[in-house]
Amino acid sequence: MSSRLISPAAFRLLLTWLLSQAIPASAQQGPPGFSITQVSARIPGRSVDMDFDPQNRMYTCEKNGRVWVSMNGAVATNPLIDIREEVATESDLGLLCLTLDPNFSQNGHLYLGYVVDRYHLLYAGTPGYDPNQSASGATIVRITRYTVTPASLTATNANNVVVQANSRRVLVGESAQTGIPVLDGSHSGVALVFGADGTLLVTTGDGAGLSGADKGGAGNPGYGSAYWQQGLQSGIITFKENIGSYRSQYLDSHNGKVLRIDPATGDGVPSNPYYEVAHPRSARSRVFARGLRNPFRASLRPNTGSTNPADANPGSLYIADVGWSRFEELHILKHGGQNFGWPYFEGLSFTDGRSEFYTIPPNQIVNPNDSTQNIYYNWLPDPADSLGNFSKADLMYGRTGGETFFLEHGHAEAVPDLHLPYQNVTSGGRCIIGGGWTRTGGTLPEAYQNKYFFGDYNRNWIAYAEFDTDDHPMAVEPFGYGFDGLVSLMVNPNDNNLYSFFLFLLDPFKIEFTGNQTPKAVIAATPTYGSSPLSVTFSATESSDLESTALTYAWNFGDGSSVVTQAQPVHVYTATGSRSYTATLTVTDGGGATGQATQLISVNNTPPAVVSTSLDGLSVVSATSPTLVALSAVVTDAESATTDLTYQWKLLSMHNDHAHEGGTFTTASPTVTLTPLGNCSSLETYWYRVVLTVTDPSGLAVTVNKDIYPDCAGSQQTIEFPAPRKRAKTSAPFRPLVWSTSGLPVSLYVLSGPAFMEGSAIRLMGTAGRVRLRVAQHGSDLYRPAFTVEREFDVVGSLAPSADLSLQLVFDQRAIKANEPVPAQLTIANDGPDDATNVTISSWLPAGLAFVSSPSLTPQASGVLSGTVAAVLAGTSETLPLTVLPTAPGTYRLAAQVSSSDAFDEDSQPGSGTGDGEDDMTIAELRTTDAGGSVSESPNPNQTLLPPVFPNQPRPVANRVDLSLKLALSTRAVAVGQPVELSVVVTNAGSLSAAQVVVRDTLWGASLAASSVFTAIASTAQYTVIQATIGSLAIDGSAVLTATITPNAAGWFRNAVQVWSVGSPGPNSPPDADSVPGNGVSNGEDDAAWVDWRVN
Repeated sequence: MSSRLISPAAFRLLLTWLLSQAIPASAQQGPPGFSITQVSARIPGRSVDMDFDPQNRMYTCEKNGRVWVSMNGAVATNPLIDIREEVATESDLGLLCLTLDPNFSQNGHLYLGYVVDRYHLLYAGTPGYDPNQSASGATIVRITRYTVTPASLTATNANNVVVQANSRRVLVGESAQTGIPVLDGSHSGVALVFGADGTLLVTTGDGAGLSGADKGGAGNPGYGSAYWQQGLQSGIITFKENIGSYRSQYLDSHNGKVLRIDPATGDGVPSNPYYEVAHPRSARSRVFARGLRNPFRASLRPNTGSTNPADANPGSLYIADVGWSRFEELHILKHGGQNFGWPYFEGLSFTDGRSEFYTIPPNQIVNPNDSTQNIYYNWLPDPADSLGNFSKADLMYGRTGGETFFLEHGHAEAVPDLHLPYQNVTSGGRCIIGGGWTRTGGTLPEAYQNKYFFGDYNRNWIAYAEFDTDDHPMAVEPFGYGFDGLVSLMVNPNDNNLYSFFLFLLDPFKIEFTGNQTPKAVIAATPTYGSSPLSVTFSATESSDLESTALTYAWNFGDGSSVVTQAQPVHVYTATGSRSYTATLTVTDGGGATGQATQLISVNNTPPAVVSTSLDGLSVVSATSPTLVALSAVVTDAESATTDLTYQWKLLSMHNDHAHEGGTFTTASPTVTLTPLGNCSSLETYWYRVVLTVTDPSGLAVTVNKDIYPDCAGSQQTIEFPAPRKRAKTSAPFRPLVWSTSGLPVSLYVLSGPAFMEGSAIRLMGTAGRVRLRVAQHGSDLYRPAFTVEREFDVVGSLAPSADLSLQLVFDQRAIKANEPVPAQLTIANDGPDDATNVTISSWLPAGLAFVSSPSLTPQASGVLSGTVAAVLAGTSETLPLTVLPTAPGTYRLAAQVSSSDAFDEDSQPGSGTGDGEDDMTIAELRTTDAGGSVSESPNPNQTLLPPVFPNQPRPVANRVDLSLKLALSTRAVAVGQPVELSVVVTNAGSLSAAQVVVRDTLWGASLAASSVFTAIASTAQYTVIQATIGSLAIDGSAVLTATITPNAAGWFRNAVQVWSVGSPGPNSPPDADSVPGNGVSNGEDDAAWVDWRVN
């Protein structure tokens, strides 16, 4: 790990003494309510790392080379793996890390990172090799993979978990010449982390001396060992690598890097930035990032990265890099090719006292016969010429207090000294220990969820940091102290608790919250202002307790009246003149913990009203030049003079899911400068938000927002986002209905409330409250970023059964001859949280369109086709076939409607007329080809058609293209990794040929495996976008496009495909009004098709 400015001999003596000591766990102190407990029987040896499988079996590795399995607190009698004869254990070396394969439950793969004993490295497998002999000196880090037997994956006893015979595979370091060099008793790294794309990320140390400015070779001050000579003699390093800590910058060295390798072979990944096709196992092919010193621990942020290795986006890797003389550093790896600066930089500046580290000597030619063994730096980057190419630490803390900083959008922010009675992050440290990310859920209080935890080995503290979704640090807080010898800290994904090892103790420890969490008080009040006497209905029923204990309530209405203990009281306020009161609700749970909420009630008063502002006509400003904006507003108030009102203008710089303060102004008419945000990158969305709050003398206020965007190039696009419906706190994860008119995938963010993003779905946290969402579409080469859209929905304790039904009607053909039967399909989908039962479908046949057959629908005397589906389960769909026949030439518009008598769906009630987002009705158009004829429509007396439902289904016009789609999967119930055949049928029912027909499919939870027509054009961890182009499609012509796709995540997914024509002379020319990319209209629209499927 770390030892600075101390000789190796002295360090080893100190370490030997420390290991002989016993530090009681009772010395550890976390926040109130947290406990630190031993989680298994004592594990032999000094354990330094751990991992958990999905069955919560714990796998631990000890420093001297053994791996143990524990189940339910019991440790196996024998080690799972024993490679003690292979492992170097002096100083900081040893078996330092392990990780399980993400698909461990299927493949049983386990990976180890360790330093090889020099004797074993040189002589294992040779005559006379003695397994009991060892030697110190120049050596390597080796990465190996083992596999447990299939029976081990279901074992219920730790003793039954065993390794398959002959399963060992060396991925890195099969020989002295191919490993990661280690030329002292430390600085080996090493951490093993799987990326979201299934690649294995390996952090490596610089392999240099730990007690001086190691430039390599002879004359190295403080180095004092012959390890560099041994390294050269044994082939562990080449002459070019004999440059000490500069190996971190040298691409042909494994040292000081993040390696990205194939976990099956150890080869570099072809999408790595320096990959060499002819040499996949070279250091250069394996390097993903460089410039690290001793990155002993690292972890991946959940829900980041792409699942496709070709994207070179394994996710955000948080790297704890042990520093040299001044700073401990946390680096965040976000893309290939990053350079973290060591040994040029430490912290935010050039390395302290080491001018030679950034002095690049003149170019020299390497001479293997040069006995002086000069150092050759000419192939390294020159920091003086390329400062912008280095990624400075995102968070760093110094050896003393007052030197803790984090980078907030490139600017260093000091963390204030918290003046706590124990050592914490603001008191400095000497050896950072990276931990991991907590998630939402479990017993952790909300304040500790979705945070990054880390600690310090020397100063014995644990802290946590908050980052925004773009990995910018937002805050750093202390967690606890007394964690002596902290060498491993991780979050168990099974229970969301912290687990740790301490070098001076033999046991694994769990850090969990066992206290009584504060209940959440929620007030609902109606009305909150009005004339005296004002009768207000209060409710505390949405208050909640995580432990589900019974709650009691106490209401103080703020007017001197007695405290009331009802859950839903009614209180009458009386006053002369304008007066405000603060009602306070105190909620107490079964354990005595209390939570409070307040509500302002204003009597004989109404809030101010903002009539207009100077920003009403301003939506965009220059993306390249400052814009001066004068702020003003026209405000009225029925009870107060405008001179008695107070104004607050707040300028915010918005970025995806968060905001940064840009200034607060308390005059009525300030002037502000909107400086260019400088980002139209298609990767992020930036904009300004101006917030005006006007408050009257009694405290009633009104707030209005205005968003102003940079004037980026490209076509305008918009986001359609119907408000999500109310949900019960126990509801399953869901994907809200949202789309962009460009057809580009959108980004969804949870801004506040009891919910969080889990992939592309929203998962509720089990408590009541209001959830606020934001959707962005960051633009592309053709489109500018969309204006963001925000929506809210309530999470409540319980709901009556509630469904979310939608209906789609599709004809197999849309251009046929008269008296020719045509099949159609009615598909009912239920996106609601509950099953829908007694689902009724009604379809009104227009004049001239005759019923032929249907196994599910029956013609009634009134000319209505009707049928009932017993149940449409939540998250599924049902398809009903139907065949009709046009009896005369013409155009026919057939309408259908769905409803459920047993599950409320507010937009699926006959006659509701809720056109905004209504999806309980569908219309499809059928045209005969032998004559123009008349237009015949379903009478549909019970449905009010409002925009945008009907106008987006075009009436037939001459000289146009009319594209439609059908989509099918070979199976709709599959397992992760099981190939599925996808087919898309594109038809042109128009009167003109279509040119350059584009078909785009967004594969949620899946990737493209093979296709002769589709190619992947974009991907994230949640979806892959595939696209195909048809050169031309004749009148009444059709084309079949196929692909093999592979699901890569479990869950329910909806696969949506869309078609449009981009033929000359322009987009959709000839026009097809219902085939505009992403117009998102599903009622009657036939340029889009979808199918849902379930992956187990």
